[in-house]
Amino acid sequence: MDGPFTVISSNIRYDNPADGPHAWPQRRAGLAGLLRAHGAAVIATQEGRQLQLVELDQALPGHVLVETHREWISERMYPSLFVRRGLRVEGSGDVWLSSTPDIPGSVSFGSAFPRLCTWARVRTGETTLVCVSAHLDHLQRDTRHRQAEVMAQELAKLLGPEDHLVLMGDFNEGAGGQVHAALKATFPQLIDPWIVNGCKEEVSHHRFGEHHENGARIDWILTDMRLRAEEIFFDKSCPDGVWPSDHYPLVCRLSL
Repeated sequence: MDGPFTVISSNIRYDNPADGPHAWPQRRAGLAGLLRAHGAAVIATQEGRQLQLVELDQALPGHVLVETHREWISERMYPSLFVRRGLRVEGSGDVWLSSTPDIPGSVSFGSAFPRLCTWARVRTGETTLVCVSAHLDHLQRDTRHRQAEVMAQELAKLLGPEDHLVLMGDFNEGAGGQVHAALKATFPQLIDPWIVNGCKEEVSHHRFGEHHENGARIDWILTDMRLRAEEIFFDKSCPDGVWPSDHYPLVCRLSL
């Protein structure tokens, strides 16, 4: 493909009517417009339920929601991948971050509720990328660590020597903690473009524009060191005065 291979990671916030002016029906169009504007090859989302993701898919006509491997559970929130039309998806799947990763809806390690990651092998020209969207437990550090270990073990089984891993998500933990260490232990080829590019640390979960005094950069994109990040940044747009989510979408432009 011509130009950079752009990826976006965005926690889209579940559909909660109690959010009032920030509820999903008010945010949906602005979020879709923001995502379309970047011309991304792959969009990774977190926290959406099936209906939200179907609606977002309809609002992103240039992309396809990767779901053919999935049997939806209505009450679950799913990390998901939207791939630009014209790119070839050569495989996909969900990994439940539990002691039984092949069982949909399974939960372990004291997690508040079932968590998972989803992956898709995407080919562009002669390059294959295994793109992953993940969302880890929001309460306990040790739980996140165990979930990261399962994710790494399961992804290692499917990753070929020519595959370039691009791991995106809401890790509910700042970079440099136990989750980061667990992933690097299995995938030493992973780098954090935010750090490599010398970006200043900042908060990514902003509570619909409210100041988050004790926040951290809990939304990351980790990439294979064979890929060079030309640019990485949080899009802090607020279309028509409505925040697209309570997390800033993270945009990374890769040179393959």
